[in-house]
Amino acid sequence: MPPSSTEAKGESTESQERLALLRDIGDGERICILNPECTEVEIEHQWPVDGEVSVVAFQNKLVFFGIHSRRVDLMDLSTGQVSSLPDMKTARSLPVC
Repeated sequence: MPPSSTEAKGESTESQERLALLRDIGDGERICILNPECTEVEIEHQWPVDGEVSVVAFQNKLVFFGIHSRRVDLMDLSTGQVSSLPDMKTARSLPVC
C-alpha cells in the first residue's frame, strides 16, 4: 500500500494528543500538559484566573473563555505559548474588510 500524504512528507502519523491537567494553586490555575506517553509534564504554565473559565480543546490548542469577561486566550500545546484574541464580542459587530 502506498504511504499516506503525511508519511510521504516525512511527518509522523502518530497522534499528537496531549492530556492537560488544570490545578488550582490558590492564586490562579496551573496548567500541566503531559507528554504523549503521559509519564511526565512537558509544558507547565501558571494561568491567573479571575472567576470561572471555560476550556475547550481545538486542534493543537487550548482555548480559554472567561465566563464573566470578554477575554479569550489560546495556548499552543506544542510550545506552551499563550496569545490573547481581541475582544470577541466587539469584533463580531465590526464590518468585514
